[in-house]
Amino acid sequence: MDWRDHPEKTQEWYDIERARYERNGVLHLFAQEVDRDASAAVEGVIIPDLWVKSAINAHVRLNFKGDGASTAALDVADEGGDRNSYAQRKGVILKYLASWAEGDTGQTARKAVILSKARAVSELQYDPIGVGAGVKAETNRMKVDGSLTKHFKITQWHAGHNPLHPERHILLDENGKQDIHSPKNKDFYRNLKAQGWWELRLRFEKTYKAIKHKNEHPEKELLYPEEELISIPSDLDEFHELIMELSQPTYGDNGKGQLIVNKKPDGTKSPNRADSVMMLMWPEDRTFVAGPLLGVR
Repeated sequence: MDWRDHPEKTQEWYDIERARYERNGVLHLFAQEVDRDASAAVEGVIIPDLWVKSAINAHVRLNFKGDGASTAALDVADEGGDRNSYAQRKGVILKYLASWAEGDTGQTARKAVILSKARAVSELQYDPIGVGAGVKAETNRMKVDGSLTKHFKITQWHAGHNPLHPERHILLDENGKQDIHSPKNKDFYRNLKAQGWWELRLRFEKTYKAIKHKNEHPEKELLYPEEELISIPSDLDEFHELIMELSQPTYGDNGKGQLIVNKKPDGTKSPNRADSVMMLMWPEDRTFVAGPLLGVR
């Protein structure tokens, strides 16, 4: 349970306890035991909890509306204890999140399409590997029976594919041009999944820095363009579960110097909610995104 679910715990209690732990030099224990921050006890966390927390209501704190396409992503449960997860955004603001364990992949596909139609989503992405193959079969049937219109696009997001823009370098120099001394995408990332998670990390890092910059210099403009940030509304359904999952995956290398992602450190379940958000923010087919390619290195 989250401490907010306890009827006797208030924000005042939280602030007093946090200050007490900090005075005693054991703030990491507070993060583990009260904030339930998995990253406080795990090395190599891709997105630190502090960065995730900074993105809560970032659109309000940084005063942007989140204009842009309304798109969605579906992460299909691959084990008995996992949940399917559907995430939707408009611009860079998460607008909707839902997860469920009921039904087979065909029913999951139909539910995701129904949600998309109800929420005026123009494109839905999903990973077709493994159990995701059932989504492809069901959506093909829906095209035949007329349940899908030509205005609604379904795109496969292949986690095991090679990184996007393999010949581009991962870093930019001080002039905003490619740093030819940094590795290329194909050499740095093992696959699209690793690239997607690292790009999501960059979004959260920039949002954290933008918030800090705004607090210190309220009169100045945004530190980064809005399209490079991310915002998680605090009234989002399954908000607390998502916040925890975002700091669950860790990273390492495959022995050849390429970045790999471990989504399930010991004793944890697959972070399906976070996976759907990662896919949502780093689409494999970027043709529907208005403006320049976001976050590309």
